[in-house]
Amino acid sequence: MPIEKPREWYVGWIAGNVVGVSRIPLSGPVRLLVGPGPVCWFGVNAKGDQLPIRQVGVGRIGEGGKFAKEPLL
Repeated sequence: MPIEKPREWYVGWIAGNVVGVSRIPLSGPVRLLVGPGPVCWFGVNAKGDQLPIRQVGVGRIGEGGKFAKEPLL
């Protein structure tokens, strides 16, 4: 989730030599899936400015937990 609270934001990632940004507009916290390799996450606002984000938890799909109801990307 972005540290500042923009009206709309997008999540991006860097995994190896692949960089991407989701086209799904977000308005709050989300859950993100990670694969077997290292990945870096970032946020961008609607103007394309990078937003600092923070990780607020870790879990596994199917185990419930504090963030189970957050949208999954």
